Amino acid sequence: MEISTQYLAIDDGRFNTFLRDIADRKRAEEDILNWKYRYEAAVASTGNVPYGLDSETNEVTYGGIVKDIFGYAKEEISGDLSKWIRLIHVNDR
Repeated sequence: MEISTQYLAIDDGRFNTFLRDIADRKRAEEDILNWKYRYEAAVASTGNVPYGLDSETNEVTYGGIVKDIFGYAKEEISGDLSKWIRLIHVNDR
């Protein structure tokens, strides 16, 4: 249950209180979290590193066992594509 209260400065002041049942939202959040854990476990078991590239911003995001495969934390290589390119040896670019 979610409760919110609002003070209204009219008619000698009043408080409005609203109650909202958020059980469905909480169940949906738990379902999403469970699927996230399952996805991460499945990706980690494959030994692959899925990634996404936003072609408009050149931003790259990585999933899976990045540190084990590349030796860098996700935070070190996620972000602008230039971060990843700087890690490639000059002769291999």
